[in-house]
Amino acid sequence: MGLAATGTKTVFVDDAFVPRHRVLRFAEAASGAPPGVAVNTNPLYRIAFLALVPYSLATPSLGAAQGALDEFIRQIGNRQTRGAVRGASQKMVEFPQIQMRLAEAATLIDAARLVQKRDCRETLAEVINKSSVSIDSRIRNRRGHSMVARSAVQVVDSLFYALGGQGMYLDNGVQRAWRDAHAVAQHVSLNCDAVGSMVGQHMLRAAPQGHFDRQVRAIVRSGMTGYGRRVSNGGACVT
Repeated sequence: MGLAATGTKTVFVDDAFVPRHRVLRFAEAASGAPPGVAVNTNPLYRIAFLALVPYSLATPSLGAAQGALDEFIRQIGNRQTRGAVRGASQKMVEFPQIQMRLAEAATLIDAARLVQKRDCRETLAEVINKSSVSIDSRIRNRRGHSMVARSAVQVVDSLFYALGGQGMYLDNGVQRAWRDAHAVAQHVSLNCDAVGSMVGQHMLRAAPQGHFDRQVRAIVRSGMTGYGRRVSNGGACVT
C-alpha cells in the first residue's frame, strides 16, 4: 500500500565477505565524525546521520500533500452535489467546510516547509561554524522530521475525506497521495510516538530511554562523546 512507484526492493546477501574499508558502522554515521571526513572536507559530511537524513523520507510526503491539495482544487472546481444531504446542483467551492479545509491544508504545508528549511539551513551553518551538530539541534531536527510527516498525513486525511466516494477510485490523485503519505509516516524514524517521547525526555533532562537511549549508547560506545552527552551511573544522560 502506497509508494507503488518507488521500485523499492529487498535484497538478501548470504555468506559474503565485506572488507573493513567497505563497512560503515551506524555509530560512526550517527556520530558526525565518520572515517570519511578525513578526506571529504565538505561540512556536509560532518552532519550526523539522523540529524537530517530522515528528511529524505519525510520530504516526499510533503510533496504528496501539496499534490493532493492541487488535485483537490482541480477536482472540485466545477463539481456540484448530486442530491442526498445537501440537495442537488450546489457548487462545492461555495461550501464553507471545503474552504476551511483548503485553508488548513495550505497552512500545514507551509508550516512544515518552514520547519524543514530552517532545520536544514541551521544544521549546515552549525557544522560550518562549530564542526559538529549539537544534541539540542539533533533532537529539534528529529521533532521536525516527524512533524513534517504528521502534517502531510493530516492534509491528505482532510482532503480525502472531503472528496467522498469519488476519492476511492484508484485513478484519483488524492487517494494516491493519501496512500503515499500514510506509507511514509509508517517509517520508524518518523513515528511521532517514538520521536515525541525522545523529544520530551530531552526537554525534561530525563535519562534517555527506548529509541533515544539506543542512539545515545551507540555514540558513547564509539568513543565519540563530544555531543553534549556523558556516561554517568552506568548509563547515558544529558549534560
